[in-house]
Amino acid sequence: MRPRGRIYFVQSNFGEIEAMMRLARAAGPQVSELARESVDDTRRQEFFVYQMTLA
Repeated sequence: MRPRGRIYFVQSNFGEIEAMMRLARAAGPQVSELARESVDDTRRQEFFVYQMTLA
């Protein structure tokens, strides 16, 4: 990753969100959630947008 660069990452809640967050933080970038959207009111399927930046 370039200095002051950004990575935008999309993940679903039926994927491995916690594992992705753990791996990303271990690699060094700061991870922040930018958006969250559900397919319906049950929130069974949610999608998240994250931004990763070097601190």
